Amino acid sequence: MSFVWDESVEQTRQMIDIWASPDLDKISSVAKDTRTLSLNVLAAIGFRKSYPFRSGNGNSHREQSDSVSYRDALQTVLDNAILLMIMPRRLLSLSFAPESWQQLAKAATDFKQHMVRMLDEEVQALNEGKAGSGGLMTSFVRAMNLKQEDAPSKGLTTDEIFGNIFVINFAGHDTTANTLSFGLLLLAAYPEVQDWVAEELLLLTNTKGQYADLFPKLNRCRAVMVCPFFPNRISFKHSS
Repeated sequence: MSFVWDESVEQTRQMIDIWASPDLDKISSVAKDTRTLSLNVLAAIGFRKSYPFRSGNGNSHREQSDSVSYRDALQTVLDNAILLMIMPRRLLSLSFAPESWQQLAKAATDFKQHMVRMLDEEVQALNEGKAGSGGLMTSFVRAMNLKQEDAPSKGLTTDEIFGNIFVINFAGHDTTANTLSFGLLLLAAYPEVQDWVAEELLLLTNTKGQYADLFPKLNRCRAVMVCPFFPNRISFKHSS
């Protein structure tokens, strides 16, 4: 959770810097930018590596590295998850299939290969008594069924680990992005609530501490996010 917190803060700061740039005429799309933010955080959790925020489209740059290809493959898979669920991958990769289908099949294959490699690295680290990367895969490997002589079979299988990682990404991407998008637009529509939340954030900006110390103090922020019609649900007043 601490890593998710730090990565979310960093991605948000990069997004706000772009939005506040004097060279920017207007924000191209709040929804696309929050999707990029959500994707970057999810990908960082998986690969334990930060990605530079790019406004407008998470695919706007194609740097050649394993971590970036993982992020791009993840985005393609998430954006086309329904098609992947109903269409066998072998049909997507047929020579006469549309190019977009073939690209999706390649992204799905690349995503699986990245997960297999991360799994192998984490299993090796665990067997050698090392801490591992500390990412999401590390936690799943510790719950894995590592075969040992005369030991009962229990724990997660490889397929269960891959399935859980996909579900976490699939369930967390659009839901997080849409929540952030609507939350930001509602704050813009109700400036009095925005000022009320900003007062709390400005106070905590000058407070040293980590996730475990700061998150419980975000009472106003959490109140706003659980009240979809917050001007009518929240009784707020500014600090004296």
